[in-house]
Amino acid sequence: MNTEFPRVTTRGHFDLRTGKDLGKSNSYYLYPSKKFTSITKSKEIVIFIHGMRNSRWGAQNGGKILRRTLRKIGYKKHPVISFSYDADVREAHKPECYDKVLRVANKIAKHNGKLLGRFIDDLYEKNPEIKVHLVGHSLGCNVVEHTKTNVHSIHLLGSPVESNVVREIGKYAKNVINYYNPKDDVIKEGVDKGDLKKPSCLNKVDIKNVKSKRCNAVHHGFSAYAEKMRKFPWNIWKTIKCHIHNTGGEQCQWVLHCLFMHGFQMF
Repeated sequence: MNTEFPRVTTRGHFDLRTGKDLGKSNSYYLYPSKKFTSITKSKEIVIFIHGMRNSRWGAQNGGKILRRTLRKIGYKKHPVISFSYDADVREAHKPECYDKVLRVANKIAKHNGKLLGRFIDDLYEKNPEIKVHLVGHSLGCNVVEHTKTNVHSIHLLGSPVESNVVREIGKYAKNVINYYNPKDDVIKEGVDKGDLKKPSCLNKVDIKNVKSKRCNAVHHGFSAYAEKMRKFPWNIWKTIKCHIHNTGGEQCQWVLHCLFMHGFQMF
């Protein structure tokens, strides 16, 4: 019996020292390939995109943690897969190589965003009605940033993506949930070094279909963030409708007025 966690992979597509594209003929590979026959027929799919310094095993393990978490909070019917990419950049453990490693990692993340987008587009060709949910952690949020393909929801955990860019990400999803954590030491280090200005992990970003949720993860690792997830997928408009339902008369009209004044999109 094959117990491999299902994943889309672009491993080996990029040089781990320079970020150079190695010119592979395939945009991505599917493992185990037979599982994707049924996965592509699903009504919904969740794609986990891991952070930096994750091996093939780390990518699968992160997916398993997410699946276990979602099953625990009630999201049980739909498949969870991983997007596995060249995140284990060489010399990432050396403090003196910090700037170089970050440049290479961001370069690889940008290219992989496009490759993830191709997979999603191919998925829509086979199943136009499928709802796609993206869950990015750390550098995985940078991958999501460059995917630029319409999906149902995006969930950013421990995100180094700048707050103003998250607003742009919102153009490609009905719901964007930013799990922000002002105490995240890894992201704070990026700010202290001058590589980040106003990362979404440390700041609330609430505009239109983008909503921030405070997440007091005890460390930057994905397991700590996953532990704090309580709802999935978190539907902003459904929450708004519940609020309106519980108000009446003039209060209801006032709520609707505020929503339109502040640019909330109804979908």
